[in-house]
Amino acid sequence: VKFSLLRTDDPCTCMLTDEVCSCGEAMRLMNCIVDACTSGKCACEPYTLHDTCVSVAGTCSALDIRCKQEKAECMDEESSRSLPEANSTEATRMAADMYDHLRDLKDQRCRLKLAVQDGWLNAKKRLEKVEAEIKRQMEDLTMMRQPLPEMHCEKHFEEWHEPPEVPESMRAPMKVEVAATAAPSEAPTEAPETVEESANATTGAGEPAASAEKSTSAKQGVSHIRIAIVLVVVLGAVSVIVCAMRTART
Repeated sequence: VKFSLLRTDDPCTCMLTDEVCSCGEAMRLMNCIVDACTSGKCACEPYTLHDTCVSVAGTCSALDIRCKQEKAECMDEESSRSLPEANSTEATRMAADMYDHLRDLKDQRCRLKLAVQDGWLNAKKRLEKVEAEIKRQMEDLTMMRQPLPEMHCEKHFEEWHEPPEVPESMRAPMKVEVAATAAPSEAPTEAPETVEESANATTGAGEPAASAEKSTSAKQGVSHIRIAIVLVVVLGAVSVIVCAMRTART
């Protein structure tokens, strides 16, 4: 499915290009993903919709998009211009919510680090979960091209850093694919390469058969020669016997 939604034969594939950046087309992509993930035929990760929404927000900077795990909201540039109070884009407001969440995560991270040093049980596992969530939030901010806060425990949160440049391969065209878990369909037709290999195998098998035929013909020729020799010997013996009988009579 593309920004202009293009359905494919695979119900678990939504393909996206950045030819058209509008809320209508972006929402069609979101609907494609929702349909695929709720059909029961596709294997979806918990953050599939959210991650795709963040990618769209980073690709289409003119759109004001709010991304949540269970839904996505969009406001195009023309609508936001007509609202004076909406000077800060929806992406910026979404980033503000993420900053609040990251503040809490930073506090948890620093407390858990001390707990790990003090030898508290299960603190390490909880710290790993918090670290993973911080990484996800920072990656989302990078995709949205928003400033990154300082997450070091001994530094201030507001020591902002510019996000690294998003690689071109992570922007557009983007493709959202979910592996299908449906029952296998009819057996596919044999690929040309397979057919060619089968033909080669048949040809290769034919060569030993031709050799076998030649060997059989050679054996038959030898047998015929042996029979002829035996007949000559028999005829010679008969001639000798006849001559001996004639000599005896005389």
